[in-house]
Amino acid sequence: VAMLDCSNLYTISHQMCLAMENLDLPFGGLNVIFAGDFGQLPPPTRSPSLYSPTPSTFVHMTASHKEQKNAIGKSLWHECVVVVMLAQNMRQSAEQIRFRQILENCRYKCCTDEDIALLRSRIAGPGPHQPKLTDPQFRDIPIITALNAHRDQINLMGARDFARRNKRPLTKFVSIDKWKSA
Repeated sequence: VAMLDCSNLYTISHQMCLAMENLDLPFGGLNVIFAGDFGQLPPPTRSPSLYSPTPSTFVHMTASHKEQKNAIGKSLWHECVVVVMLAQNMRQSAEQIRFRQILENCRYKCCTDEDIALLRSRIAGPGPHQPKLTDPQFRDIPIITALNAHRDQINLMGARDFARRNKRPLTKFVSIDKWKSA
């Protein structure tokens, strides 16, 4: 959620309203659960983040379409009234605890040289001492990439590998999304 901006939240709600054919209630009248790390970086768009003080929740008739979407998106965010904070990490190995500490250090701008060295040691690449995405240790773990094209290729490699390991055919399905009404 922390990477979601005001304009995108408006768009999500609007699309849900269209899909549910209910334009009178936010998110088409459905309950929505947001999950995320609110200590993350702001969204990579030019639209303000949900926690930004910039957009007003008041829409004036002279506001641009973009300003209106941002204001409505922020207003939708302010309608979220139930918050559950998970404060304790469970079932973590020593290595996972170390990475959690690194993420906290990154959040508060207090990374140590050891933190940076450990993160750099995990960058996959062609070098002799760099991890390879095809290594079994990376089989079922989340991988952070800069581009969606990289993520898609990694997912494709993982799907092919899963099918091969389980001696199953890999079947592709294509969906065609349509609204209930024109």
